[in-house]
Amino acid sequence: HPFDDPDVIAGQGTLGLELTQQAADFDAVLLPIGGGGLLGGSSLAIKERMPGVKVYGIAMSGADSMARSLAAGKVVELASVHTIADGLSPRGPSAATLALAQRYVDDVIVIDDDDLYGALRLLLYEEHLVVEPSGAATLAALMRHGAARFGTRPVAVLSGGFCADDVLRSVAKMA
Repeated sequence: HPFDDPDVIAGQGTLGLELTQQAADFDAVLLPIGGGGLLGGSSLAIKERMPGVKVYGIAMSGADSMARSLAAGKVVELASVHTIADGLSPRGPSAATLALAQRYVDDVIVIDDDDLYGALRLLLYEEHLVVEPSGAATLAALMRHGAARFGTRPVAVLSGGFCADDVLRSVAKMA
C-alpha cells in the first residue's frame, strides 16, 4: 500500500517541514489518520524540528485501526471498516507507520461520521470550500472537542478536494 512506502512517507513528511518553516507559532497539529503515512512522515518532521509541539492523529470510529494498534502495541487489522472518509479507511496501519506513530504522536482522537458531516457543512457554507471527508476530519475533531483541548494555537490540516457526489448531496441536504 502506498502509505507503507518509505518514499511516500518521506514525501508526506514535507507537510510537516512546511508547517515548521512557514507557521512557527503553533503548539499542536491535528493530522488525519488513514494508514499512517501522512501522520508518520509529518509527525517525524514536526517533532524533529519542534519537539514541544503536540501531534494529534484524528481517526474515524468506523476505521480506527491506528488507535487500536497504538493501544495494543502491535498492528491491529480490522475485519471491516465503515466511514464516509474513504481515505481514512484502510483495515490496518503498517509496522513502519505504527512505529512512527508510537514515537512521534502524542494522542489519537476518534470521531464519527456525524462529526464529519458537521465539519463539511461548515466548510461548504461558511468558508465556501469543498474538502474531502478525510481532509475535514481535523476540523471535525476541533469542533467536537473545542480548540482548547489541543492547546492554545492548534493547526488543523485540511486536505483533498474530492468529495463524492453522494456525500456532497448529503451535506447539502443537512443545511
